[in-house]
Amino acid sequence: HEACQYQYDQWITPGGSHAGLDPNDVVLLSDGLCGSTCSVFSSFLMLNNLAKTVVVGGLEGPQQFWAFPGGEVETIEYLHLIAEKYGLTDDPDLPAILPDGATFRFAIREIYPWTVPTADIQSST
Repeated sequence: HEACQYQYDQWITPGGSHAGLDPNDVVLLSDGLCGSTCSVFSSFLMLNNLAKTVVVGGLEGPQQFWAFPGGEVETIEYLHLIAEKYGLTDDPDLPAILPDGATFRFAIREIYPWTVPTADIQSST
């Protein structure tokens, strides 16, 4: 389908670049709390040498650009729906639903880059 190819062509492939965007002119600035989609986007640019990264603030000592990876996040209520569907509501490992309408969200799947860099990603600039 033409729309699928158009969307695919919009993404920067590893080692590629978009016309007019010199990686030396692109700087990502973070306070180290970047996470989820921000983590996927920034790590892709950084690991493929498509941008420089700068981290400011935070705690004293070495700091990485993002705090947690992107991925799929669900609620405790969703976990209970799935347990009910598969007859696992009596499973002792199923966490209880929190009282008073409180909820809990957690990552069930994390997204990482498709290649493992050989360099230390914390010192990439």
